[in-house]
Amino acid sequence: MKYIRQTLANGVRLIFTPMPQSLSVGVNVFVGTGSRNEAAQINGISHFLEHLVFKGTKKYENSRIISESIEGLGGMINAYTSDSLTNFHARVTPPHFEEAFRVVASLVLEPLLRPKDIDAEKGVIIEEINRKEDDPQDKVFEHIARLTFPNHPLGRPTLGSSEVIRSLSQKDFLDYRAENYVSQNTVVSIAGNISEDRAVTMFENKFSSLTKNSSSPLNKFFAVQLEPQVFLEKKETEQAHFCLSLRGLSLFDERRYALAVLNSILGAGMSSRLFLNIREKGLAYSVGSLPDLLVDTGALYVFAGFSVSRINEALAAVMGELKRLKEEQVGEEELKKALEKIKGPLYFELEDPAAVGDWYGKQEVMKGEIETEEEYLKSLTAVTPKDVRGLANDLLDKRNLNLAIIGPYKEEKKAELLKLLKF
Repeated sequence: MKYIRQTLANGVRLIFTPMPQSLSVGVNVFVGTGSRNEAAQINGISHFLEHLVFKGTKKYENSRIISESIEGLGGMINAYTSDSLTNFHARVTPPHFEEAFRVVASLVLEPLLRPKDIDAEKGVIIEEINRKEDDPQDKVFEHIARLTFPNHPLGRPTLGSSEVIRSLSQKDFLDYRAENYVSQNTVVSIAGNISEDRAVTMFENKFSSLTKNSSSPLNKFFAVQLEPQVFLEKKETEQAHFCLSLRGLSLFDERRYALAVLNSILGAGMSSRLFLNIREKGLAYSVGSLPDLLVDTGALYVFAGFSVSRINEALAAVMGELKRLKEEQVGEEELKKALEKIKGPLYFELEDPAAVGDWYGKQEVMKGEIETEEEYLKSLTAVTPKDVRGLANDLLDKRNLNLAIIGPYKEEKKAELLKLLKF
């Protein structure tokens, strides 16, 4: 799919992807900042700010006006925050593109950040944190991040802690925006059934005035680990949960295509090895895997929810599937099915302007370069069984391996489980 890139004099970038066959248009504004850009004393501010801008801007005074400005046109508006970026996005029909763009741009460029709104939203964020505390399936990912990326912001929760959230002031938000919401850290991604002229006109009109500035240098992560680690949170639950991590590839690693295939084989979907050999045999209710690639590091996560009494059996089964990837070469037929399982959803996304805008904008803000879907698929289909096995042998190393568990277990259980963490 063809796209157009334009950069303003101040450094703000536009990625426009024309989709004349589409019935809608997606507007995305990415800011290259997330929880990894936060000091410990403001941990959670990226996500909090994402919430806060919806409380009012100079042009749209409150949350009701913001939501009605889009929903009243039949559109959708939302945002999300990760460790590396924040994205504000809307989707509307083509006649309403300009208004949708004005709303999203206003959220990014001119939020009011009123003290009364900050105080009110603190309660909302704290309830979100409390909800996560009550959900072990979600909470276990916080624990594994801390083990995987120790003594680094990547190991901290995106939501932050209740204590930090309560302490944040208007000055904290103003200082954080001044440092991170800057021109060379901002990417606008538009995709859908509108003309290039309409997209460029709105882009230039709204973002040319942003003061030219660059963001702070990346706080890179460096791994120093010799042996596997286990973290246990003792909690009286009906079902136990664990998440295992294999620290590994970055967004720039050429082996990322082999990782996508390995993940498809291992734990993506109901036809994956983990599902067929663990879920279908009654060892776990939920089981799967997912990769997380960052600019300087990454990880493959394997997760499971299971009966409290079967933790050893479930973990041993997962480790068995990992060792199998290392010891046995994947068959051609299984490789072919794994590839199709990746390609199909990608083709579906190509019909969705919101997904296309996200695909291009996310790459531009994180990598500063774009790989088209066609280029990605070409590299993906070049992956061989030897590539998958070679990557498995690189990843399955005790220096990459960590395990987090939530369940009603005593501390002594850690030593018992640690013995199972062997390849």
